Amino acid sequence: MENSTWELSFERDNPFVFTILSVYVVSTVVLGLIGNSMTIFTIVSEKSLRMTANILIASLAVADCANTMVTLPIIYVRLQFPQFSFDTKWFCIGSTYLFIPFKAVAISHLELIAVNRYHLITRPRHRYNQLWGKWNTGSMVAGMWVLSVIITLLPLVGFGEMGFRENHCGIIFTNKYSWWYLSLVFLLVFQSCVIVSPVCFLLVLEKLHDSRERTSAFKQKTAQSRGISKEELVITKMVMLMFLFFVVSFLPYVTTHLLSAYLDIPNVLKKSVRIFALSSSSFNAVIYAATNRHFRRSFSKWFPCRRSADPTTVNI
Repeated sequence: MENSTWELSFERDNPFVFTILSVYVVSTVVLGLIGNSMTIFTIVSEKSLRMTANILIASLAVADCANTMVTLPIIYVRLQFPQFSFDTKWFCIGSTYLFIPFKAVAISHLELIAVNRYHLITRPRHRYNQLWGKWNTGSMVAGMWVLSVIITLLPLVGFGEMGFRENHCGIIFTNKYSWWYLSLVFLLVFQSCVIVSPVCFLLVLEKLHDSRERTSAFKQKTAQSRGISKEELVITKMVMLMFLFFVVSFLPYVTTHLLSAYLDIPNVLKKSVRIFALSSSSFNAVIYAATNRHFRRSFSKWFPCRRSADPTTVNI
């Protein structure tokens, strides 16, 4: 088989860039593994954090751990050593099967968290409790994991196919169902990242703004009168910031991908923005610690030199 020149092949005559990207990937893998593991442990061990929203965050942290340990290193190897992916069919196909479910779970959890916050802020408390009890929330989380795995495994029954196409590993168009499979994946990502999550968070912002105005006008705490605790509001702002960082991290990658159809984008820039986008999961724990005093206090227990510090909440 004739070797193919990969569009994102690494400029091997630039060892400085190779070193910088390698150090960044290793650092984010370590940060993501430690941070997300601490997040899971904190939610499980801290009684004050055992609420519905944090069930979603704990499940998201599991997916983020998988993305950090599996997805990011795999994509890095595929970007740095494309010939290996081209020559090693099992790695090319297997890495694609591993990449899709973990990213699908992470994106679907961001959507589920956005819907959860929307119901909390805009619906009566009793209605929210009916919709988001622990059993219902656990069922939705399990459903998201199962659905992501099912979508990933569809090519095994002939609905699409994975392999090396032109210059990269991914979905290949060897049968009439491949286009439909790729469209299904894009549709799920689009509706989650462009429609459902942004709309829910915008409606939440609007509701919070209206509540703040009424509070100033009538001198009463609207949120508390509806049974929304201060901790719930902090978590709402925390996950909104997390989604904003997710969008910002993927924006350069999407932009360069679109511009590459019309401009000659340097290969190193394409690779760098893709690695940065995929590493966004590693920084979620930093956001948790920066915006939530309960997470920050629990995280500080892992670092004896910081135990004497008096953590304060950062206002968003």
